[in-house]
Amino acid sequence: MTTAPPARDARPVNAAPPPPQAPRPYATATPLPAQSTTSTAAVSPQGASNVAVHPSVVPIPSRRAIPPVSDRVDRGQGDSAHAVAHRRALGRLMDRLADVVDLTPLDSGAPPDGALAQRIAQASAAGAEALRAAGELPPEVDVEALVADAQRELLSLGPLDRLLEDAEVSEIQVFRYDHVIAMHGRRRVIAEVGFSSERAVGRAIRRLCMAAGQPIEAGASFVERTLPKGRRLFAVLPPAATSTLVIRKPQRPDVTLDDLVRNGTISRAMAGLLAQCVLGRGNLLVTGTRDAGTGWLLGALAAAAQSDDRFVVLQEEDELALDHPNTLSIALGATTDERTRAVRAAVRIRPERVVVSSFSGHVAAEIVDAIGGGMDGVLAASRAPTLRQAVTRLPADIAATRPGITPETAREWLASSFDLAIEIALLRDGRHRVLRIAELAVEGGQIAIRDVFTFVVERTAAGGALEGTFHPSGLVPDIVEDLQSRGLSVDTSTSFRRNR
Repeated sequence: MTTAPPARDARPVNAAPPPPQAPRPYATATPLPAQSTTSTAAVSPQGASNVAVHPSVVPIPSRRAIPPVSDRVDRGQGDSAHAVAHRRALGRLMDRLADVVDLTPLDSGAPPDGALAQRIAQASAAGAEALRAAGELPPEVDVEALVADAQRELLSLGPLDRLLEDAEVSEIQVFRYDHVIAMHGRRRVIAEVGFSSERAVGRAIRRLCMAAGQPIEAGASFVERTLPKGRRLFAVLPPAATSTLVIRKPQRPDVTLDDLVRNGTISRAMAGLLAQCVLGRGNLLVTGTRDAGTGWLLGALAAAAQSDDRFVVLQEEDELALDHPNTLSIALGATTDERTRAVRAAVRIRPERVVVSSFSGHVAAEIVDAIGGGMDGVLAASRAPTLRQAVTRLPADIAATRPGITPETAREWLASSFDLAIEIALLRDGRHRVLRIAELAVEGGQIAIRDVFTFVVERTAAGGALEGTFHPSGLVPDIVEDLQSRGLSVDTSTSFRRNR
């Protein structure tokens, strides 16, 4: 919205097996096409459909229904006596299978041929019955569920199947083969079923990479892939370490500012100001760490825009999926040239809104240049522990990419580019809070943070919940006058009145 550094007044800073089902893929739903390792600023409509993966060649019996992982207590059922007995039985069954079926062809990650899959299906059922007949299965172990888990591990992705399909699970962690953790927000839940061996984890990693169109190269120990639906895979393989896997799902920020008010992330007055800023096509900078909820806040801000506004989302990967009908996602790419071209492509499209999920380096410099050239409606997120740290680092990023400009000029550019800055954090009680909404100004050659609203922690309640209050500072930000001149209503008589 603002295109040049405005003159600002100096003000103080306020601080039974079912019938066979239809064959399934590796439970990765609709994978993306093969990814190029060096992509240009590829433009693709948000939510475009993807190609299908290799289907399983034999139906896998369904496990008996269990509650979604996210509905269990923090320890889940993963440490229950039943779960421990089931995992041990699964290990014994896998040992029997390895004695009667050559499982080596599965290690490449490629889907098994029909003959091998049929042998596995028959051997797993026969092996489980043999264990039961020999008295090697505890009475609490469900034989049907045991067979289903064995086949799922050998023919699909084992315990990852359910977790990938559970919309409440945001991240999956496997640091030990028999210890699979599902993240639901900040809650860690131990999955009831783990893998039977390190070998099984490595097999699942290879299958995921093949489904993504990028098989693991021989000798590779560190793996990073974009999976179907924008999921990100990070894995470490022997000999660097035991097989380790993290799958992070993209944020689906289907929340509104009203939702954030209801859950205590912001106050009603703060939401009103931010909503009017978005409608007035103000430029907003959001800062916070990766788990602070910057993506959710960006989504809530975007939801405040007009329904017919066109959005362009600039992001390093499909990590942010806005629930908006007119959205275009542009990959930033890995190189400086790719990032520059991506930003310039977004500017040339002339959307009403530009959302930047990673505002730093060359991207920050290009966005600031574009704002100086008249672009507005920018919603940008910068990863930093605090707003103060962000505004200290970002001018250095801009100056480093623009030889000849001084640090003071870079600070002026940054401060004049954004109408408001928002700091969001994840507090130790596991709740997200917007800690401050502020204006940026330059005073004495340095960026000053002039608070409009702050959150003050007042006490720790029973159970560890942090209780506090959102306080207006009394400062009416400069953008309010601009919004009012555009016919947007901002109540200055009560919204910004300082608490007594």
